[in-house]
Amino acid sequence: MRVLLLTPAYPPFHGGGERYVGALAHALTAVGVQITVLTSTAVREADFWAGAGPSPTPLCDENGVQVMRLPLRPLVGGRAGLAAWRKAMVLVGQAGGAARPLLLHLMRRIPPVRGLTAALTPLRGHIDLIHGFNISWEYPLVAGWQIAQQWGVPFVATP
Repeated sequence: MRVLLLTPAYPPFHGGGERYVGALAHALTAVGVQITVLTSTAVREADFWAGAGPSPTPLCDENGVQVMRLPLRPLVGGRAGLAAWRKAMVLVGQAGGAARPLLLHLMRRIPPVRGLTAALTPLRGHIDLIHGFNISWEYPLVAGWQIAQQWGVPFVATP
């Protein structure tokens, strides 16, 4: 089985969700599942709004897990800009179903990962299941859900 994990951050980022995704990736690899992780270059929380982090990496092996780290772009206004963006998403979400396209557009900006959709394209036909993580940073989760629908593969979410 070939599984794609989409997560806003991945070890060495120090967070509970990130440690969980890393442990899951290695546990599945140990039983023969082929794991590919698409993530950002974030190594600390501030990287998400500062657009910081180490250089992006092509798909490379990290202890048996194939990991691609994609760059972040800075958020306008930094952390305060992120808070304003979040508030706007809450307000748009209260408008109901008619606002869904706008809400999905807003979600695709948090975290501001560059090149995620383009990085997914060459994986088509090489993935049996997509698993998205961390609903508080929506973009990888939403991108995974949308691409799973396009490719006709199952999608699993861990909020």
